[in-house]
This record gives sequence, C-alpha cells and structure tokens, in this order.
Amino acid sequence: CRMRHISPWVSIRMNDAHDSGARKSPLHSRFWMEHPEYVVVGPNFDYLNYRIKPVRDHMMALIREVCDRYDMDGLELDWNRFPMHFRAGEEIESSKALSEWMVEVREVVRAAEKKWKHPILLMTRVPARPEVSMGRGLDAITWATRGLIDHLVVAPFWATTDFDIPVEQWIELLKGTGVGVTAGLEYRVQASPGGEMLHNTIECRRGAAMGALARGSQGIY
Repeated sequence: CRMRHISPWVSIRMNDAHDSGARKSPLHSRFWMEHPEYVVVGPNFDYLNYRIKPVRDHMMALIREVCDRYDMDGLELDWNRFPMHFRAGEEIESSKALSEWMVEVREVVRAAEKKWKHPILLMTRVPARPEVSMGRGLDAITWATRGLIDHLVVAPFWATTDFDIPVEQWIELLKGTGVGVTAGLEYRVQASPGGEMLHNTIECRRGAAMGALARGSQGIY
C-alpha cells in the first residue's frame, strides 16, 4: 500500500452480530460460542455485552494482537457494525466504563507507535446522530475531549444512506478537541424501515457525498 501511496489501516468490528442466531457458526469466535452468559439475546440480533469485564478483556487482547502484528497507519474501532453493546436500559450508565476502557486502548496504540516507530491514528465509527450514539452508550464526545481518539466517523447503520447527517452539530460538539469528523454513506436507499428499497444510483451517492462535504465533513467514508 505504501509503495502505491495508500495509507494502510486496520478496522475491527467491535460487535459483529452476523449469524448470531446460530450458536455454532464459523463467523463466531470460540469465546462467543463458549460463553453464552456473555451474550445479550436481542429482538433482532444477539451480541456481546461490554458491561461484562471478560468481554472487554477479550476485545482488548484482540486489539493488542492486531497492534503488535500489523504495521498500520491507523486503527479503526467500528462500534457501528453492529451498534449494540449493552442491555437495553443500561447504555448510559455503561458508557462510563467504556470510556475508561478506551483509555487503555489509547495506551495500547501508543505502545504500538513506539514499536513501529511512526504515528498510528485511532479512529472510531459511531451512529450518525450524537443523541443516538450516546443513547447506544458510545460517548464519542468524551473520547475526543479526553484525547482518546484522533478522528470520528459518523454513519447510519446499514439499511439506508442518510442524506441529512448533522455534520455541523458534530463539529460544534468536537470544537477544541482537534478531532475531525467524516460522514459515512451506505450502499442502500430506503425511505422507511420495511419500505421500498430504491436504487442507490451514482447520482444519489454523489449527492449525499457533496451534501456531507458542504456541511464540513473532512472526507467520505
């Protein structure tokens, strides 16, 4: 990648729930399959509960392994695929523990910088709207304020492109932190849940991208 002037990054999905209905699937880690007590059974997907320390420890071990193994320019923690990490009703309370966990993530990345002898940016991806992100227990503003992240991607969750991401609201909330914000697109267009799926044409994608850039997005994800 570097020979071709492309910056190499690694992205980790923090709670991928594909095949969650199948207790034994090649998409699941052994940790997921052997510890059903750590899994929240949701109405649509099952997912690991980050309120439980062994879950946080397991994911920290994965982050350490990735940072030790790969000479990357940046690490993305994708909290938006899937954006469920706590039991319903426990998200706000649990966000504090997650923010403290992010302190350790920052330390791991800084240690990797010393090993690889160059800066490594830390980026997180969260839901497109601040109130939704916080409602999921993902306090990205605190992460930025405390210097725990370098960049923030805000995006919808899968089902449809959001043509009205409030980029300027994020910029205002991040003011003074030095953390930039980038809006993310999706590959579908669907006006309402369960509604007709429309063609996401090149013109639609270009329009969504231009709208986000005009509102201050530093790029397009």
